[in-house]
Amino acid sequence: MRSKPFYLICVAIMLVFAISSCSKSNTNPGVTLVSPANNSTNIVSGQLFTCTAVTGAVGYEFEFTDTQTGAFVNQIMTSNSFSPTSLVSGHSYHWHVHVALSNNTTQDSPVWTFTMQ
Repeated sequence: MRSKPFYLICVAIMLVFAISSCSKSNTNPGVTLVSPANNSTNIVSGQLFTCTAVTGAVGYEFEFTDTQTGAFVNQIMTSNSFSPTSLVSGHSYHWHVHVALSNNTTQDSPVWTFTMQ
């Protein structure tokens, strides 16, 4: 049987990992998707996707996932907008933005959906 100090050390290690994980990402979004609106249809290739500008942002990663195939498209930008041209006509996508901040933390937008024309 293991001693109490062993269990206390294990609990302490788990707490350190939990606290460090929480400081790396912000689950309370400080970034909001702006356009196109959630559940939009007839989106054309080259459509401008925009999120709110975030103070201290050093990069915006726009991520698009095809709901039919699972194919993933992402692009890292220094601005809060992006116009993808490689999305498939007639397919639906989930999209969100992952923002890297100058203080080494991140913020994630909610996930929205759209359908290509």
